[in-house]
Amino acid sequence: MKSNKIFYGWKIVIGAVLVLVVTGPAGVAIANIYQNSVTDALNISSSQFSISNTLILSISVLLSSWVSGLLAKNFKKVFLIGSLIYGLAYMAFGLVTNVWMFYLLSIVVGFGFLTSSAMAMSILISTWFVEKRGLALSIALAGLGVGGIIWSPIVTSLINAIGWRATYMTYGAIMLIITLGIGQFIFVAKPEDKGLEALGADNLNNHHDHDVELNARVPFTMQESLRKPFFILLLLGAVFVGLANNGGLDQFPPFMQSLHGAQQGAAIISIYSAVGILGKLSMGVIADKLALL
Repeated sequence: MKSNKIFYGWKIVIGAVLVLVVTGPAGVAIANIYQNSVTDALNISSSQFSISNTLILSISVLLSSWVSGLLAKNFKKVFLIGSLIYGLAYMAFGLVTNVWMFYLLSIVVGFGFLTSSAMAMSILISTWFVEKRGLALSIALAGLGVGGIIWSPIVTSLINAIGWRATYMTYGAIMLIITLGIGQFIFVAKPEDKGLEALGADNLNNHHDHDVELNARVPFTMQESLRKPFFILLLLGAVFVGLANNGGLDQFPPFMQSLHGAQQGAAIISIYSAVGILGKLSMGVIADKLALL
């Protein structure tokens, strides 16, 4: 008899949504909401502040292959350590007294962002889903947009109410509670650890099962990856995405705040994030229909 019990993988997806709601926007979508306040306090320029975001994203590109291998080998341990580093380093932003401390912390935050954000959630979900993988991934990644919608007005209000230093610390503390709680009590690295199979695994023959296992465990070292055409193309794609999206997104929040005021600027950023949710969900459905994942 077929069980009516909800597949545990969907709980993983919901956990991934909640994690990305806090980890994703902190490193990208809302990072520059702090810009005007930080530049005034540290007496630095907007371009100097933006170097912080460049460092965070650069660490993600440079260490992605190495960290993906660590996550594939021991997801839970790496995720929990990375989340702890991310939250504490983000809180420490509220203690900086000069731009060099800000840059150093940005490198640490970049590592935490990589181990607990989109790439990590994609690796985890891919091990739990063969069927409906595109849908599961798109639902999880929609957490990035949801986080942008939620946190943009909240962070703006907090900065106005308690200052940028306390806001960094508050956000970091919330990040720690959510990521460590979900990582410890919800996330399970592999279906086999709960005596289950990946969704749809029983419908594949042995050849397909072998391919899925190889795809899920990221079997290349950093040196091997650098000799793979697909990895070079991935790096180039990341660069172009950064130029087309992240480059503009870095200056989008402070520009909107300067043009329309803090609250209206936050509302516009939230709308921008909402559009991204529709795109992610649509692409997930398309990927499943065309069997792209």
